[in-house]
Amino acid sequence: MNHQKLTKIVLICISICLMGRNLIGTVSADDTNNVCNWDWKWYPTSYIGDTRAPVGSEYIVVTLYLKNIGDHKITTSRNGWNLIANGLKYEHDANTFNSSLGSQNIEIVEGGDTELKIVYLVKGHITHAQLLYDGVWGKGLSIAKINYYGNQSAL
Repeated sequence: MNHQKLTKIVLICISICLMGRNLIGTVSADDTNNVCNWDWKWYPTSYIGDTRAPVGSEYIVVTLYLKNIGDHKITTSRNGWNLIANGLKYEHDANTFNSSLGSQNIEIVEGGDTELKIVYLVKGHITHAQLLYDGVWGKGLSIAKINYYGNQSAL
């Protein structure tokens, strides 16, 4: 089985498990007004601004795309977006708010979209990662993974 098919199968299994635990909302015809579409891409680096990653670690910079197709405003909080890499789950690093990344918290109103950066400090060098949202959205709001960046988001 090729790598892309295996990745898709793993992501589907994780989504099904999370839906069963009510960590990801499902989208029905009645919920189409309460959806935030998302996609992501990432790259490794040893520096964020003037800050160097510790020996044996690297920074992963995630670009997260959010498109609010619902009728509720949403925020760009980085809380709840976790990176899974090399069998470990990482929360965002304080360098997420480094001025070199132009980070800011904003609200996305109906029909709005934005890209934001999230930084993770990971052990070693990674070649494969997943982004997982396990936070809490507003009441009735669901998230839906889309293919905005093409196939590179789960490399």
